[in-house]
Amino acid sequence: MMLYYLGTLYEVSPYRKFDERYIWFEQGSCFVSMPQGDVQQIRHLVNKWVEREAKVYLTQRVRQLSQETDWHVHRVSFRRQSTIWGSCSSQKNLSLNLQLIHLDPALIDYVLIHELAHTREMNHSRAFWHLVAQHCPDYPQIKRALLDAHRTIKEHAR
Repeated sequence: MMLYYLGTLYEVSPYRKFDERYIWFEQGSCFVSMPQGDVQQIRHLVNKWVEREAKVYLTQRVRQLSQETDWHVHRVSFRRQSTIWGSCSSQKNLSLNLQLIHLDPALIDYVLIHELAHTREMNHSRAFWHLVAQHCPDYPQIKRALLDAHRTIKEHAR
């Protein structure tokens, strides 16, 4: 089993020498400590861990970027979506795709800046892109890299 985490691909390896269930990264591998269990149980444990980590990481980055940009949100929620990375409502609520955690941090930040910019401009007008460019000047290249990363992650998820 392979895992993309913050833009890096790791091989997931079971480690059966501990009675505790936990996950750690070492020398390019992701180790899963499980006293026993099959591939499905390991996959389930890893997915739950990734979901928890995604919520913590994404919430912290939204908070930091919100402070840096002075664009404030009301609430952040999380979903597993197949077609979009995030959305922003007119009430300034962000909905973020948990799959973002698989991306490189620079790509994650672009998505978050994009959604935060919607707290000021609820469209994709020239004014909106100007706001994005203020905090992510290389956004055109990052948008292309985001498409490539999405394809790569989907290929490894099969």
